[in-house]
Amino acid sequence: THRYPDRVLLLARSQSKLYRVEHLTFFGALEAFSRYPEAHGATLFVNSIATQRLSSDDELVLNERYPDLLKRLVIEITESDYSREMALYKEALARRFGARLAIDDFGSGNNGETSLLDYHVDFVKIDMEIVRDIDVAKDHQDIARNLIVYAHDRGIRVIAEGVETEAELRALRELGADYVQGYLTGRPAPEPRDVDDALIDLMARSNGRICRHLHLPLQSGSSRVLKEMARPYKADYFEKLVAKLRAAIPGLSLSTDIIVGFPGETEEDFQETCRV
Repeated sequence: THRYPDRVLLLARSQSKLYRVEHLTFFGALEAFSRYPEAHGATLFVNSIATQRLSSDDELVLNERYPDLLKRLVIEITESDYSREMALYKEALARRFGARLAIDDFGSGNNGETSLLDYHVDFVKIDMEIVRDIDVAKDHQDIARNLIVYAHDRGIRVIAEGVETEAELRALRELGADYVQGYLTGRPAPEPRDVDDALIDLMARSNGRICRHLHLPLQSGSSRVLKEMARPYKADYFEKLVAKLRAAIPGLSLSTDIIVGFPGETEEDFQETCRV
C-alpha cells in the first residue's frame, strides 16, 4: 500500500504501467462522480499524466457511459511534464469530450510561458510555491499579477493553489485570482468543531471563489456511540451545525463519513444514524 500518489506513479513508471494509472484515473473519477447526481452541476477536475494517451476504445466507452458528465470534466496537465506533442493531444482530447483543460502547478517547472502558448487552456493553477507568503513577498506578487493579467486577457481563469492563511487569501483576491484552493478553504476531513463562525462567514462572503463543499465526518448519529468513539461532539451538535451551514451558505454541498457495526452498537443506535 502506498499513501502518496507520487510513489504510485514512480512504481507504475518502473513497471511501464502509467497507461493503466491513466485509465483507472479517468474511469474511476467519472464512475464516482456519476454516483452523486446532486453534484452534477459541479465541475470535476481530473489529473492526467501528461505522457499518456487513452486508447480510442477508452474514449468510446467513456462517451457511451458518461456523455453528460464529460462536459463537466476539466483535464489537468502538470506544467513540469510539458511536451508540445502531448499538449496538442490533450487539447484535442478535451475538445472531443466537450471538456475543458487546465495547467496544474504552473510555475513549478521550466516551461511556463511555452506551455501557455501551446496549450489553449481554460484554467491555470498557480503553484503553491508562488502562493506561499504572497501577502508579504513582493516577487511572488509580481509573478502572480503578471500571470493573472496575461490569463484574463485571454479568457483564462486562474486558480491559486495551497492557500493556508487569510492574509494570502486577501492578497490573491486583490490580485484578481478567480478561485482558490488549500487548507484554509478545504482542510481534509475537518472535525465538526473545526467549523467555526469565522470559517462559515468566510465561505458565505466568498462570492463563489471558495468551493461550496464541506466534508464533515459524522461517524454515528448516536451520541452514546460517539462518546464510545471518543468523538468531541454529540449528534445534536452535528445537526445544528449542518442547519447553520445551510442557512448561511445557499447551495452548500455536504458529504460525511459513517461507521456502522461499531463494537457495542445496538439496533437503536443504528436507527439514530439513519435518522440523522
